This record gives sequence, C-alpha cells and structure tokens, in this order.
Amino acid sequence: MIRRRFATGFGRMTAGMVTDAVAAGSRERESGTLLSEVGAAYDRQPMIRPWLIAQITGHTLISGQSNRWEYTWREKVLTGSLAVADGYIDDTDLFPALNLCECVNDGSGVEGPGWDLATAPGTFNIQPIQECLVMMWPYVLDDGTQRMVFSQSNVLDGACP
Repeated sequence: MIRRRFATGFGRMTAGMVTDAVAAGSRERESGTLLSEVGAAYDRQPMIRPWLIAQITGHTLISGQSNRWEYTWREKVLTGSLAVADGYIDDTDLFPALNLCECVNDGSGVEGPGWDLATAPGTFNIQPIQECLVMMWPYVLDDGTQRMVFSQSNVLDGACP
C-alpha cells in the first residue's frame, strides 16, 4: 500500500486528480464557513450527548393518570460566566419529558418521591414540577415511544386547614 505524504510527494498526479483538487479548493472558498456551520450543527444535536440541561416550561396532566404530568421544556446552556442562556432545542424539536419521580404515582398511598397522601392535610396534593432547571436525557419506552426523562421531587402543597 502506498501512503502519500506531503514530505515524500504525491507521486504521479493525473489531470483528473489535479482537476478534483482544484474543484475541492474552489468549493471550500465558495462555502467559506461550511465546516464551522457543520461543526456548530453537530454541537447542537442533543442525542449525541448523553444528557442536557433543560428548563421546565409547562405541564399537562397525563390522561387517565393521577399525579403524573407530561412536561414541555427548553434546552439551556451555561455560559463562560456560569450564567444560564437559551440553548438550541426544545420539546417541539424532540419529545415531551416525563418525571421519573412520578412513575409510581397512582393517586393513593405513598406517591413519588415518598409523599404519603393518607397523612397529608385535607387539601394538600402533589403538584407538578414548575419552571426549574433539570438534567434530562433521552429514553425509549418499551412501546417504542421516545421521551426525554428527568428526576425531580414533586412538591406537596395546598391550603392550610
């Protein structure tokens, strides 16, 4: 196998090889920032990373479920000064999120993350996660549905008797 290197030369170059090399250079000059754009797009792809930072932006009660919500979210990034800035994607780009702490909730007894509804004051109920930052990662459910998941303790709240 011949390894071509600049130090040893490319060997005999045909007219077609020269034409291809010139055309490649022209394409690079025309595209200018193509490589940096591809790199930036690659960095924005959340599925390449095992997790992302997201802000919960809303919630909808899952039909037929008790104390379980589907969440909307927006990716966030940390800046060099450790401030939080908008990321590139949200639930409309991928999938809604589920809170793992709510997976065992059925509306009675002990609910995630350990709230005993039987001992809660009369009007107190488990509340959905409000706007906060969470770590999220992609997950495929056993039926093939894709979701983002996070784990955040729900609050037990209501009016004092």
